Amino acid sequence: MCNSQCLWTMVNNTICDLECYTKECKFDGDDCKDYCYPGCTNEMRYNLFCDDQCNNEACKYDNFMCSCAPGCYSSFLYNDMCDDVCNVKSCNYDNNQCKEESSTYINMLTIIGFVVIAVSFCLIFFVMIWYYKRRRNENFYRIASVEESGRSNLIEINERIPEIVCPINLLNETCVICLEEFKEDRKIRKLKCEHYFHSECIVQWLLDGRSSNCPLCNTSPFK
Repeated sequence: MCNSQCLWTMVNNTICDLECYTKECKFDGDDCKDYCYPGCTNEMRYNLFCDDQCNNEACKYDNFMCSCAPGCYSSFLYNDMCDDVCNVKSCNYDNNQCKEESSTYINMLTIIGFVVIAVSFCLIFFVMIWYYKRRRNENFYRIASVEESGRSNLIEINERIPEIVCPINLLNETCVICLEEFKEDRKIRKLKCEHYFHSECIVQWLLDGRSSNCPLCNTSPFK
């Protein structure tokens, strides 16, 4: 034996044995004369194909037919992975594996972008609906409150400042609110401060919220 795994009977048995392909065994005698590595003949190195048996350093990676770029060999092209050394045009971008991954990544980003935009629009839409509903409810309650307050105030006005027929001595006098003369066919109201106004004028004045006092002397008609 020239080594523990290569028997002398294996040397020169017309087969290039891996166990005997060593310097001590003279590279399997003459059996490996036409081989750069067991299983790979020198002729296979120039057949313009990348043979797995020759894809090694001893055979110069099938005379570099197995290398499409420095550091990228055929075994890298079919491992279902995107290898950086093979991600070049000469290696067909790692047998198109890198292109597929890039395309998949871009598609995922596109889908995620559309989802984010759609969710944002939906969120804005629902926020706007909620806002307008809230505003509408607030306006409704405010109007209802004003109407209720107005009814209460009108009852109080009618009770404390009742309508009267215009006295003769006030005829041709002027209501300072509407600047029209008092007439017999129009009701008037008399405040505690002894000032007279058209009934509808003083009611509107007090209910509008501009002032709850007499337009002339600014005293309260309810005290």
